[in-house]
Amino acid sequence: MEQSESAALVREVRQRLRLSQEKFAHQLGVTCLTLERWKNGHSRIC
Repeated sequence: MEQSESAALVREVRQRLRLSQEKFAHQLGVTCLTLERWKNGHSRIC
């Protein structure tokens, strides 16, 4: 999966679940900063 596709997927899943960025990050076990980096395509999801 391309980095831009994974970033779009992160955004879409969070929006569908209607979770705040903070709650979504907590559910995934990552920081808000990590989630933001994924969402903006600045970091890859492992």
